[in-house]
Amino acid sequence: MPKLDQLTGENRAWVQQSCPQTLGPNLYKACVEREVRALASGATSSISQVGPRSTEATPRAAPKVRSARRADVYLIETSHNDELFIINGEKFEAKTYCFNMDEDDEVVFLEGSPFGVCVSATLLNLRTRDKCEVWCD
Repeated sequence: MPKLDQLTGENRAWVQQSCPQTLGPNLYKACVEREVRALASGATSSISQVGPRSTEATPRAAPKVRSARRADVYLIETSHNDELFIINGEKFEAKTYCFNMDEDDEVVFLEGSPFGVCVSATLLNLRTRDKCEVWCD
């Protein structure tokens, strides 16, 4: 597991809040490494102003712009009938159904390409922690 000893107390707390260990070993490690890189690159001013994401439901606002500190996180731009999704400007079709995948939800590509250069992909919805198997179009 990544070590956080080199971080200040405030930055260590940020990483621990941003990367819950409930993600499992692989996703947790990738999350911690990504956050530490973001902190090292000087993105701390925007991070400290935003604060960690709350797990409580919030009212939907205008579509969000993906944060610069989380380059591998993509927004679901369009979600239609639990079957069709537009992510990163590319069309993805559920292999069966992907319930509770809403517009503006953040997803990570566990397998496949966010650029649609794949036959199939596996998405992880960061809000619900559900996986979704899709065909790349």
